[in-house]
Amino acid sequence: MKILVVDDDADQRLLLTLALEEVGGMQVITLPGGDSIVETAAAGSFDAILLDVVMPRIDGPHCLELLRADERTKGLPVIFLTARGSREDRASLGEENGIQTLAKPFDPISLADTLRGLLGQ
Repeated sequence: MKILVVDDDADQRLLLTLALEEVGGMQVITLPGGDSIVETAAAGSFDAILLDVVMPRIDGPHCLELLRADERTKGLPVIFLTARGSREDRASLGEENGIQTLAKPFDPISLADTLRGLLGQ
């Protein structure tokens, strides 16, 4: 399974990479922000994108809009990573429209299994 992780926090990117690659056996590519998300996602044959919600310049919801507007990436599963876990916050991110969310902090040991479950694998 190949995952694109987009998060502006270098420590979070490292933790996500370790949790998904070392523990979960997945392949991970990371981006520090959304500037090249569409190009990277379109070129990478990813199974899913883990997308931080709060980032400078281009936030997660705007990245999702860009991905959905491009024919090459509109069908990619996107899972938001958020420290905001209330029902209202998840609803504002589109959870009722099929957009999944994972709360921060997450358990690095079970993250890959959680991700597989969200993706139905």
